[in-house]
Amino acid sequence: SGGEKARVSLAKILLSPVNFLIMDEPTNHLDLYSKEALETALKNYDGTLLLISHDRYFLDKLVNVVFELKDGRLLRFEGNYSDYLKKKQAEDAVVYTPDDKAETQKISRRDKEQKRAEAEARQLISKERKSLAEKIESVETAIHRDESEKERIEKLMADPKFYKQIDAVAEAGKTYQDIQERLPGFYQSWEKLHQQMDALLNSIKKSG
Repeated sequence: SGGEKARVSLAKILLSPVNFLIMDEPTNHLDLYSKEALETALKNYDGTLLLISHDRYFLDKLVNVVFELKDGRLLRFEGNYSDYLKKKQAEDAVVYTPDDKAETQKISRRDKEQKRAEAEARQLISKERKSLAEKIESVETAIHRDESEKERIEKLMADPKFYKQIDAVAEAGKTYQDIQERLPGFYQSWEKLHQQMDALLNSIKKSG
């Protein structure tokens, strides 16, 4: 089922030795017990976690920084999701006088250009993050495929009856050798991509 696949995928992710996780709607298809188990695991996670979720109660228990994308700008709010809502409500409650409005409109061209440049930089970072995430997912898929096939072939080779099938043995041996040669490259690519993601995340923190 979709829920079972989601739980298995989350378990694999949480058992992986990574220090940065991006999770998009991780509670979808999870039952209450699985959701609670995920919350507990993420609370004990020592790395950096980037969460995208519509579940405000789930976010409240885990996040300490909220990012809002508004009018091409990335806004940072310290605290959990409830803190973010309170700050937004407080901002909306501010009453501007005519003098305040006039002062707000006196933004210099240089300030506008700087904000535009910052917005473009954030968009570039966002595109780069998405690209890296897609590459990481692609490499992980390839690793999972080859590791599964390698395990399947090893089980065949452990069966003496298998060696009666000469053509099958030759084909399995060639496939096994190909996988052995490919996997180190996949592992190296995976590590390099995660290093790039870590560096990108650090640049986001510094700019924030």
